[in-house]
Amino acid sequence: MPSPRRRPAKAPIFAAAAPLLLAAASASAQWASLQRITPPDSPTLRYFVPYSLTPDGAVLVGVVGVGDYESEAVMWTAQDGFTLLGDFDGGNIQSQAYAVSDDGSIITGAGWTGQHSRAFRWTSATGLAEVPLPPQYDQGADSFGYSITADGSTIAGMAGYLFGSKTEFRATTQESVGEKSYTGFGISADGAFMSGTGPSSGTSLAWRWRVGDPQLQSLDKLSGQTSSHAGPISRDGSTVIGDVEISDGHGGYTQWGFRWTEASGTSRFTGFPGFSAVTTSAWGVNGDGSIVVGSALSTDPTARARAFMWDAQHGERDLNRVLAEDYGVDLGEWVLVQAFAVSPDGAWIAGNAYHADVNDRTTIGWLAHLHQGCRADFNDDGETNTIDVLAFLSAWAAGQADADTNADGTLDTRDVIQFLGLWAAGC
Repeated sequence: MPSPRRRPAKAPIFAAAAPLLLAAASASAQWASLQRITPPDSPTLRYFVPYSLTPDGAVLVGVVGVGDYESEAVMWTAQDGFTLLGDFDGGNIQSQAYAVSDDGSIITGAGWTGQHSRAFRWTSATGLAEVPLPPQYDQGADSFGYSITADGSTIAGMAGYLFGSKTEFRATTQESVGEKSYTGFGISADGAFMSGTGPSSGTSLAWRWRVGDPQLQSLDKLSGQTSSHAGPISRDGSTVIGDVEISDGHGGYTQWGFRWTEASGTSRFTGFPGFSAVTTSAWGVNGDGSIVVGSALSTDPTARARAFMWDAQHGERDLNRVLAEDYGVDLGEWVLVQAFAVSPDGAWIAGNAYHADVNDRTTIGWLAHLHQGCRADFNDDGETNTIDVLAFLSAWAAGQADADTNADGTLDTRDVIQFLGLWAAGC
């Protein structure tokens, strides 16, 4: 078993550089904050890609670019900034963090041993530790930890040989189990359901599995579909998202993000008004499957991709326009190009952004918080009271974008004074 390339328990923690904050400053019925997250000034750290977040948006996990050719799994909080998680010994650093438990204490992903990728479990106490392979595989196999249950007790993903047999796997601290000859990806909050992809008549077909059932449930096929691949599953196990390939009639195919439920079947994301998409990707789904986030690539090769969000009421929408038009956030020259993760309640969304003045190799992370109540009701509980003041002061002390009341890009006492004025006026 490879040993981890350990780092000190509390170091290196990179304090967040002066955060770039954008927020709607009005006290209207809905408002949002948007925080751009970049690695601190460093000769080695280049980009940040957030793949997952905790339900309260307090912890993001993903990957940062290290130097020109390496990448490392990372955790970010508004208060502490970036914490690098390390990698296994052997070869270049090539670890990535894919999922995090609800309380932010347990993280999973995959590291590089120098010869193979291996799933890991990380805690502040143990550091980065390998998740054992299912017993049917020897040390020549690879594994990836793609998802985790809400309490962090079970990690799920896939294990197997690059050019051979593969299986879904579920791993606790006691054992790793792989039961089906299919690749796994997502797991529900309680561990009752999994999503993944398996062979079907010479191609690949996405599935959902109620853990313990003898058979997997193949997802409905679309007209012209040549293959499908499952990504995450919603926390309640009702909804699977992923990508589907549709024949173009000339020997090729186009690829589209999809959403599946047992009641509605499979539907694909094809773009949104004012944006002609050549392909889409569905990356994140909220707790009950009612919100999906992802990205769309334009048919115009000179145009940037756009992050999108979907719900049944509005369909697919450009997330840039949603923030600007519905929540009053001034994005300036920034373009949100990918949305990877969404919280169970749909209030927190994380992804990547692009700016014309920033080189493509420096990918900017972002975290948006959508509020449905007025700004004085800071905790969105429908009431305006001293609890809102305490919640605001806690966010202000932690450096969270929500506390930038006047939307000037910095946190100072002026934000406190303005919030107290809005709070006194009430909703």
